[in-house]
Amino acid sequence: MDKHEKIGCALLTAAVLLPLAIWIGYEIASARRMAEYSAQRALLVEAGRLLDEHYRQHGRYPDSLEGLKFTYPDGGDEETLAGMRYETDGAHFTITARSVWNGEELREERQSENAR
Repeated sequence: MDKHEKIGCALLTAAVLLPLAIWIGYEIASARRMAEYSAQRALLVEAGRLLDEHYRQHGRYPDSLEGLKFTYPDGGDEETLAGMRYETDGAHFTITARSVWNGEELREERQSENAR
């Protein structure tokens, strides 16, 4: 194989492999965002469950999420939790987060039976 054939072969290989590498990178990034989104949703649901338990035990929702015992389902962690905003007046709560998947607001909220 002469010099020109080697260059042609290298260019053909690059032309095939570069789009493949870009596609693989995109798929990995998409999978990572989807996993983060899933962790966000699971953590919001777990927060709602823990807040409901707290309400049943104490008659009001807690002032913060700090005392709750999170298990961080589906890969969530303290960083995921830190990205959430919690508001309460004791009888109602709202937790919101910005979705890493599509930027939409994720929300979990409740109102106690007494506040209705």
